[in-house]
Amino acid sequence: MSPRVDEWAATVTARHWTANHPWNSHSPAAIREGVSPEAVQSLAEGRRPVEMAEDDEQAHDYLHEPWANQHITNATYDRASADQGFVHLYDPDERGSGEWFAPVASWRRWQRYRAVHVNRLRRASP
Repeated sequence: MSPRVDEWAATVTARHWTANHPWNSHSPAAIREGVSPEAVQSLAEGRRPVEMAEDDEQAHDYLHEPWANQHITNATYDRASADQGFVHLYDPDERGSGEWFAPVASWRRWQRYRAVHVNRLRRASP
């Protein structure tokens, strides 16, 4: 995968998980690597970017579909695996941007939830 697509995949993943630190590091890197600022801005606003390079679109769809629909359509899988081998986005042996980030983001989200809600409940207890 090209550095541009790798940074874009990390940016898409960071946005999905609302992970500020990875977003703040990968979104500017994606722009530096050639992703359009408009695509990054659309993603930041929670919208699907309209104009993307073909391989950026393939990476976006391949990462986004399982989060949104709990599956990847055959068309998306075939398109992604035929051209760039995006199936590796979920392969930890290939440093997959989607796979390695998900457990870390889940853990951080739990830590944030716990810090806010559990501590609030402790303060409210007699």
